[in-house]
Amino acid sequence: MNLKGRNKVDPTFNMSSLADIIFLLLIFFLITSRIVTPYATPVKRPSSNQRVSATPIATITIDDKGRYFVDGERVPFGAIKGKLSSKLSQEERPVVMLNMDKTLSVQLLVDMYDLASELRFELLLATEPEKKNR
Repeated sequence: MNLKGRNKVDPTFNMSSLADIIFLLLIFFLITSRIVTPYATPVKRPSSNQRVSATPIATITIDDKGRYFVDGERVPFGAIKGKLSSKLSQEERPVVMLNMDKTLSVQLLVDMYDLASELRFELLLATEPEKKNR
């Protein structure tokens, strides 16, 4: 009498499906991390209760030390015009987001609005939601 089983279990594990899942998760986290923190220059934004929805073609950040960043790359103020000119020419009504530290002087904000007027783009000031006291 032969009692040996005919169906043997293969003890090996196929790693290809696990690699596919890890690859998809990696792509997902790379995409979402870019959305959450576009250019991680720490800035304390002013607060406001107004909401405007627009898709900016570029982001200008001015940190608390007065350093300028265009799309995460540090540039002097005079070089902002050159950095933005190629992007602005591709859009009919270009919008640029301004992340500015709330401790900076108003003159820096006025300089940015003068630049926006000169290059003919709309400048949106990024703000934090106003905290309500209850």
